Amino acid sequence: MSRKYPKKVRKEFQRKLAAADAFVEAWTNSGLASTLITDYSCTLGCDEAKTYAGLF
Repeated sequence: MSRKYPKKVRKEFQRKLAAADAFVEAWTNSGLASTLITDYSCTLGCDEAKTYAGLF
């Protein structure tokens, strides 16, 4: 990452990227993502909800 951003901002960017990566991994490994196509009434499990919250 470029040094043009302050260290605090770079750390925040890194935290958000890590949360996004964890979100994708949780959805991929849980099998929930594959069921969204056929079942739109699904809900988030604990791992998905925690990683989703980490994005925000």
